[in-house]
Amino acid sequence: MMNREFVSRQYYFLTLQIMNYDDTYNGWTNWETWNASLWLNNEPYWQYRLQDCRSVDDVKEVYEEAVDIGYITDQITYFRINFQEMYDDIFES
Repeated sequence: MMNREFVSRQYYFLTLQIMNYDDTYNGWTNWETWNASLWLNNEPYWQYRLQDCRSVDDVKEVYEEAVDIGYITDQITYFRINFQEMYDDIFES
């Protein structure tokens, strides 16, 4: 039996491909990436934590910690966040 989340994720991306959907938001890959980045870059503590990241996995850990302690309260679809883009943005700023 297939995992329900896996099937819905496949269906979601297949639908986007068929529609040739442009999901960019304010210069970011999508709303989820923009929103996650906005939350973490609007507070000095989280900015500092991001500056210490040395890999994409580090960025994921910072994001997950912010969610776990209740700092990020928006319902952001995790698998849609482009953590590579967030990581690249840290060193472009």
